[in-house]
Amino acid sequence: MDIEKRIESALYHYRLWPINLSQTFHTLSGGQKTKVMLAKIHIFPADFYILDEPTNNLDAITRQTLYREIAMLRSGVILVSHDRKLLNQCNKILEITSKGFLIYGGNYDFYRQQKIVHEAALVQEVKATTEKLNKAKNIVQSRMEKFSQSQSRGKLKIKQQIKAKGQYDKIALKSKKGKSENTNRRIRLQADRKLNTINDALEKAKQKVDVSKKLEISLPKTVVPNDKQVLNIESLTFFYNKHQLLIDKFNIEIHGAKRVAICGANGTGKSTLIKLIRGVLKPISGHINVGVKNKVYLDQSVSLLQDELSVLDNYLKINTHATINEAHHALASFEFRNHTAKKLVRNLSGGEKMRAGLAVSLMAPEPPQLILLDEPTNHLDLETILAIESALNIYQGAILAISHDDVFLKNIGIMQHIKM
Repeated sequence: MDIEKRIESALYHYRLWPINLSQTFHTLSGGQKTKVMLAKIHIFPADFYILDEPTNNLDAITRQTLYREIAMLRSGVILVSHDRKLLNQCNKILEITSKGFLIYGGNYDFYRQQKIVHEAALVQEVKATTEKLNKAKNIVQSRMEKFSQSQSRGKLKIKQQIKAKGQYDKIALKSKKGKSENTNRRIRLQADRKLNTINDALEKAKQKVDVSKKLEISLPKTVVPNDKQVLNIESLTFFYNKHQLLIDKFNIEIHGAKRVAICGANGTGKSTLIKLIRGVLKPISGHINVGVKNKVYLDQSVSLLQDELSVLDNYLKINTHATINEAHHALASFEFRNHTAKKLVRNLSGGEKMRAGLAVSLMAPEPPQLILLDEPTNHLDLETILAIESALNIYQGAILAISHDDVFLKNIGIMQHIKM
């Protein structure tokens, strides 16, 4: 088979054929670029593959194709990924944390179970060492109190001697005083050594712990009554090119705190639908009615935040009626305290930026009752995804989500899937 036939076969395999082979790579969409790179596995087989977030921007069907390909490969593979389905095909997980490297033998599900056990053991070690330290402090305190009482009895005895004889033995007293000071010094040195040893052990135990903090927030203002119409779309039609209809008479209705996912292959108009709901685009025909006062759009780049402003300034700019104290309190709920609240958004990691977007929107004086999600988990680490899931499960409003991450959609309680 000649090279062009092999290329055609590989691109077809990843649902990218027909395509103009003269088209430059930079003009392709994110999903198309990923598909082209994956197609190289068919065109140029190798003994070992290194795949960095291979499922980013891929639609559900192409993801399933990749899962099958990985399962069938007899070559070695190193994966960098936050796709939990893909990670479940691995037989070893290497976790990189602020505390170093940890290796778990098994797939992602096994890793999560072992991580919980490991973290619980570390927390127990800290607890046990803390208790040991407190016990040692109590023993030291008790010894010092007994020594002090002994000194008091000695002084009382001297007073009694003076009262009885009118004098006391200065030499004996000096000797006793010297012995007393030596005893006091020895007790303190022993105590310091013991307490320092336990303190060092406690510090080492604490340094091993890398447990993510759970969000402790409450969002009662996001509650939506069950009979409240949040979103109603009727006979929505849209196209960029009148010869190629993108959305044709689309209908959807959301009441109360319903959670809906919009599904479909790349290029079927999912992100365009979100733009129409947001008012960025105008429909060719049909009607869109958003029935709640506030909604928020969260995409993978968290575009609601301005990169040149700090997290704090973004909060105040979006929530114009909030005070500085209210802003600090709100941001602290998402771990942006003191100087971290003043960090410029452009200097935040992807996970920090998403957390800032959630803080700015969900902790607003008038929070949204509808969240529009457009592939929010792309390019994020697993711990950040878990934090997003936690926040969205506390949120009590409606959600309209675009995501090819089935595990994420399940974990945030999606009730209905609508295909485009």
